[in-house]
Amino acid sequence: MSERREHGFTLIEVMIAFFLGAMVFGFLTRAGAMNVRRIGDARERQAAFQLAEHRAREVQLDLAGGGLREGSDTGEFDAPDDAYGWEVLTEPLRLPLPPSYDEDALPSPLFEAPEGSRQLEADPVAFLVQVRVFRLDDPEEADLTRPPLRFVAVEPGQPAPQGAAGAAQPRAADQEAADRILERAGGGPTP
Repeated sequence: MSERREHGFTLIEVMIAFFLGAMVFGFLTRAGAMNVRRIGDARERQAAFQLAEHRAREVQLDLAGGGLREGSDTGEFDAPDDAYGWEVLTEPLRLPLPPSYDEDALPSPLFEAPEGSRQLEADPVAFLVQVRVFRLDDPEEADLTRPPLRFVAVEPGQPAPQGAAGAAQPRAADQEAADRILERAGGGPTP
């Protein structure tokens, strides 16, 4: 009788296959966990930007009531978003004068007067507003709106200042200049 040898896997082959399978499973598990975490972070950042937009609308309503001034303000959102806080930084915005500016005319309060020239004394009519949302458990490390939401706010109903060249009215060109400056600062066009 002849001996027949049956084909099968040796113990070493089974152990190598098990080891390779465990490595692949570990890699896939780690990749899946990273994706789930990134999706969660993206959802939280999206919610933070929605909260920042909501706070920006409230700031714009304050502006319509004449309540916007230079400075900063912080606070917390109400439930169900009570794990988040907000910060609003407001600073006056003065645009550089266009190259075609007539130096004999007084610039509008919207523009920065060139050095050595006179300017009308008036409250700022435009503000650069930055809204930031953060987690309350760690406000410095948990900034969810990086870069912050930025927009230019213009006070409504400002009387036109009287200057040597007559009334200076903000024009569409002023708005375009504000949009260009805001885009360079990292924000989008004004609302």
